[in-house]
Amino acid sequence: MSKPFFIAHRTNDSQKLERAFEADADFVEIDVWKAPLRHNLTVRHDGTTGGLGFGQKLSKLLTPQILKTAGKLYFDFKWGAEGGLEKLIKFAEERGLKENFIVSSTDWYALLWANNKYGIIPHFTIANAINLQIFKHLYKKRLYREFKVKGRHGISIRGRFLTEKDNLEFKKNDLEVVVWTLKSKKDIEKNIQMGVWGVVIDDYNLIRDFKKG
Repeated sequence: MSKPFFIAHRTNDSQKLERAFEADADFVEIDVWKAPLRHNLTVRHDGTTGGLGFGQKLSKLLTPQILKTAGKLYFDFKWGAEGGLEKLIKFAEERGLKENFIVSSTDWYALLWANNKYGIIPHFTIANAINLQIFKHLYKKRLYREFKVKGRHGISIRGRFLTEKDNLEFKKNDLEVVVWTLKSKKDIEKNIQMGVWGVVIDDYNLIRDFKKG
């Protein structure tokens, strides 16, 4: 059985990025916000300060030197709607990332818009059981009547809400299933057995161990 992609969770500062590189993570996950009254994209996990635009600038974190070794990026787009997401896409394109990035978000509409306009790879975030039921219903309707998903796409789902049955159904429809956030070897092994596309992991040492194994 092939291993999933290993995604280092919340690499929102240079030290965590360095540790993720050392662990040989396939992707590094970075939280991105675009506050309504602020020009810059910011990196922050905290909901209040991130939403207000307080935090390190994304451009300061992802310097040209870092991008040479960063590999693939998994952006968790927290807030900013279409305008903020467009800014993130242009940021990535200007730095030559091309298809070396994926964007996950709870803003499904913005993801669909960006997928259709820019061809990004969207991963629709599912944080609870209600999200899951809504997504399954909307996906049968191709998400929204006025949009069709183009090319690669997937879901980013909280681990306890993914069943083996649902995972098989998603895979049949060619969705890339990413599970978050796994904290133990047992949980990682369980999802590997299920054959998910990617796993988001807090402990970078676990990534190193699984990559070596």
